[in-house]
Amino acid sequence: MSSDKSNQLLIREAIRKIALGRSMERINLAPGGMSGIGTARMIHGYVAKIHDNPSDEEFSDYGGTIDVGEYPDETASAEPVIHKGVLLSAATNSEGGFLIVPALFSDVTIFMDAATRYAYVVNFSHVDILRLNARTETVIGVTEMEELDPENDSSPDYDELETTGNETSTRYTPTAVTTTVRNDKDKEATTVIDAESITHTVDKSEVRQTADKVVQKVNSTTVAVADNKVTLGD
Repeated sequence: MSSDKSNQLLIREAIRKIALGRSMERINLAPGGMSGIGTARMIHGYVAKIHDNPSDEEFSDYGGTIDVGEYPDETASAEPVIHKGVLLSAATNSEGGFLIVPALFSDVTIFMDAATRYAYVVNFSHVDILRLNARTETVIGVTEMEELDPENDSSPDYDELETTGNETSTRYTPTAVTTTVRNDKDKEATTVIDAESITHTVDKSEVRQTADKVVQKVNSTTVAVADNKVTLGD
């Protein structure tokens, strides 16, 4: 092999190592024949910077993203490796929709396409911002289930376990928020909030508040409070 060609190969390999970063070490360690090696990888690291300051000189290029530093390990090079512009929720726009912003210096796992160099956050240990903005409905709740018996082969799977009756939920729509709490004794309490009223209901007791009146009912007894006026009964 000529000296010029050898030098070209050395230069090409050096550029390849720089372009792939620590991916090269993972590729070299990976068993032969593994599909996808070199095209995608999982990286464990920490949040080195959050690009959320419009006055930062890097904001025009990296706004809405984070920088992730790789944790050094036994295969790591001496120089720190920082991946810039890692995308949150596969988007650079942090307005609306679903958004998670990890806390500075928190642990993160990112997925990177070695060909395009695009990287996305897929796991995180601590969060500064969690935003969930749906178009029609969002429901958040907890439903208690019977315990799984791992020692019993005939025990139902998780998706077949019976509910205990204890559950809570909050349902958000564009016009109202409804919070419901139920227990295993068939008791229930609800709160419904819309732009013009708030209603609390617990069994046979109800309190309804509007801009000009508060009405409280217990069975057949009603008390209404308005400006300079208190009314007993309907």
